[in-house]
Amino acid sequence: MGSTEKMGAGMNVQRRLAALTHLDAPWRPRDIEQREGRILRQGNRYSQVRVFRYVTTGSFDAYMWQLLEVKARFIGQVMCGQVSTRRVEDLENSALTFAEIKAIASGNPLVMEKVRVDTEIRKLDSLRAAHQNQIYRVSRQMAVLPHSIEHCRQTIAQIHSDIALHDAQDTDSFSMSIGNREYSGKGAREDASKALTYFVINLERR
Repeated sequence: MGSTEKMGAGMNVQRRLAALTHLDAPWRPRDIEQREGRILRQGNRYSQVRVFRYVTTGSFDAYMWQLLEVKARFIGQVMCGQVSTRRVEDLENSALTFAEIKAIASGNPLVMEKVRVDTEIRKLDSLRAAHQNQIYRVSRQMAVLPHSIEHCRQTIAQIHSDIALHDAQDTDSFSMSIGNREYSGKGAREDASKALTYFVINLERR
């Protein structure tokens, strides 16, 4: 017999272990893995082993094992690597409330059922509020989209115009007027590009 810390990672006793008994439910799923990792290991002389878990009715054991299930499911959703998974459950929703403590301590099934229903109602209210917020965000996006589409169309048209202007100037003879100065001859493209950049920067500062 021993604690998870004393008989967890680093303890090599797997050769002669035939059965493992969980006397309590730990706080983290990895503690369960470390416990069972002492017996479910390569090198065990037994081809089959047994793992026992004891739960006391009306105690915190059921809640602790349920919480371990929620945590393990959350970790599995994060670590599975499936690109189709877009949401994972929030662990904050699994925190034990004072009402749940009272229900478990009382042992009255009606009290526990009421607490369960109240908890479910709170979760549904949160989902309803999140859904309404999402509808509001989508409606705002729909109002902005027509303007964004028109802006993108104008940008595309300007880009096509710039491409046509570039292709028209793709000759050996180049000339370009910027302000009161005309650029032509050798090195005119580079000089005109620098002058145009300087002109645009000064225009933005104004």
